[in-house]
Amino acid sequence: MINTIRETDTKHYIVVGGAGWNGYNNLDDIPVYTDSKLIYTFHFYDPFVFTHQGTSWNNPSMVPLGGVPFPYDADSMPVFPASLKDTWVESLFNDYPNTGNVTSVKALLDIAIDFKNSRNVPVFCGEFGVYIPNSSNNHRVFWYETVRKYLEENGIPWTIWDYHGEFGLFRELSNGLFEHDLNVPLLQSLGFNVPEQSPYQQRPDSNGFVIYTDYNGDGIIRSSFGEGTLNYYTSDLPNNGKYCLYWEGAAQYNVIGFDFVPDKDLTQLVDEVYALDFMVKGNSLQTSFDVRFIDTKTATTGDHPWRMRFTLDAGLAEFDEHWQHVFIPLTLFTEQGSWDDAWYEPEGKFDWTAVDRFEIVSEQQNLVNKKLWFDNIHITNLDTAQVYEDPVVTGLNSLLSGSVRIYPNPARDFIYIKANVDHPVFLRMVDVFGQVHLQRDYNSGEALDVSDLSSGIFLLYIYDNRDLISIKKIILD
Repeated sequence: MINTIRETDTKHYIVVGGAGWNGYNNLDDIPVYTDSKLIYTFHFYDPFVFTHQGTSWNNPSMVPLGGVPFPYDADSMPVFPASLKDTWVESLFNDYPNTGNVTSVKALLDIAIDFKNSRNVPVFCGEFGVYIPNSSNNHRVFWYETVRKYLEENGIPWTIWDYHGEFGLFRELSNGLFEHDLNVPLLQSLGFNVPEQSPYQQRPDSNGFVIYTDYNGDGIIRSSFGEGTLNYYTSDLPNNGKYCLYWEGAAQYNVIGFDFVPDKDLTQLVDEVYALDFMVKGNSLQTSFDVRFIDTKTATTGDHPWRMRFTLDAGLAEFDEHWQHVFIPLTLFTEQGSWDDAWYEPEGKFDWTAVDRFEIVSEQQNLVNKKLWFDNIHITNLDTAQVYEDPVVTGLNSLLSGSVRIYPNPARDFIYIKANVDHPVFLRMVDVFGQVHLQRDYNSGEALDVSDLSSGIFLLYIYDNRDLISIKKIILD
């Protein structure tokens, strides 16, 4: 593989790891290469019974194991779970008095350090970390500091696994917001400067927001599940922009999910009659699905994740393989009930102050033989989005870079467009919501006044007669 890469690229460094998921014990088995632009890497998760207590992906699962301290302390060791008896986990647990200490950790890291020194090559620790849910934060912090300092003392750069997530840099069960939720002791143990933290205060949303247009909106995380094909980034003729979302072959009750982090208070937007607005197209007139919001279960008893839904069918969109514009005021959503290990009928308890996520659901039927595309999903009070049915549809991706230059970009008052044609072209400029802000004939090279437009990201569609010849992203600042 190294030789193959070098046939085309002699400039960049290549990161090389050993077998066993980049195991440090396998570094010595890596062949001696003559290539001078290699960085050797390893991962470090020892003692494993401490770093992976509570994880589910091992066999057997270590979910029942928790409370293992670091360093080892006989008085605070947990009772070993009966379900893990006579397994390799029990062997690690019984050996923990010998492995659960700083000396043992450094001895294992010495394997990578000796490899670095003996071969005189750069070595990089590409992963290390401790699973959060079943470990003490104090013990976790001490382990990170031990590993990080010893790596740095021996000239080995590092990165941890991961940023957000169950090995991450944020306090457990927090929203994972950089200004509010960082695990300060952990960051200090890693030698980072820690920005000032403040308590998070949820406030009602007062403006519309993007859920998906080319990419998920800010603070929105995928929470989808089900069968079939789900592609967030298909370039298969989006209504505008570079991508749209494609869904095919979904079984009944499958979900395209968008998790709001943190949860959203949509009460003000409901009162002001904001709407769910999006583009959709499908290949079957008999298509039906739900769009819904799910609130947050706030108590272990007496509350459930309630649903507010709207059913979309051919009465609202034709699903004739052309883009359709859908505008559904939030006031038209009705409470559906809740699934919480059992079905609960509606009780009028949906809470718009604590909306956990938005979902598109094959609630009414399976979509096994049906295809759906979605674009420009957002919450807005402007029913002005447009469907673009451009006459040129084949080969659209080849037009995105086109033989058209735009400068400056970013811009403020004027932009100049250079197209390789000797006659006027037609321009249409739209924002990320599909609203048209400018459309006019244009002579290549003349100053185009954009001083009246607000700051933001725009898409500029350029037509030669009726043929779309280029799509350009414009940033006005």
